[in-house]
Amino acid sequence: MALFTSNYGDTPDVGVPGAKASISFDSVETATAEAAINFGDAIIAGSTPGAVIPANSAAGKFRGIALKEQNLVTGQGIEIGRPVSCQRKGRVFVTVTEAVAIDDAAYANVANPGKWCKTSTSNLVTGGTFRSAAAANGVAIVEINLP
Repeated sequence: MALFTSNYGDTPDVGVPGAKASISFDSVETATAEAAINFGDAIIAGSTPGAVIPANSAAGKFRGIALKEQNLVTGQGIEIGRPVSCQRKGRVFVTVTEAVAIDDAAYANVANPGKWCKTSTSNLVTGGTFRSAAAANGVAIVEINLP
């Protein structure tokens, strides 16, 4: 019997919204929260350069996924005026508003700003793909690859 594991995957089985879901290469930018943002939210460009808000419009400019910050006082999300780590490439745990399956296209659900779904009608195209399955109101992995 082996006393240690010698084969680790690069994707954990479970996570919390906004947590990175892979140790493989990613790309992260910093922006400023123009509105309150929850961890794992799909985010779009705000009204001023360098600002972001939760995705609330299918016409918005998708800027990435808000990563979880361990050092925030409330631990619930990112307050207005605070810096936001915006993951633009890689895999992140997100909250879904409907059941999703592996390889479903991932859309920002504009009726529930910041949350994710597989329904394309009236929602924001992100170019993302679900890399895990989840039930409605569950947590799934989304992979995005923005320039």
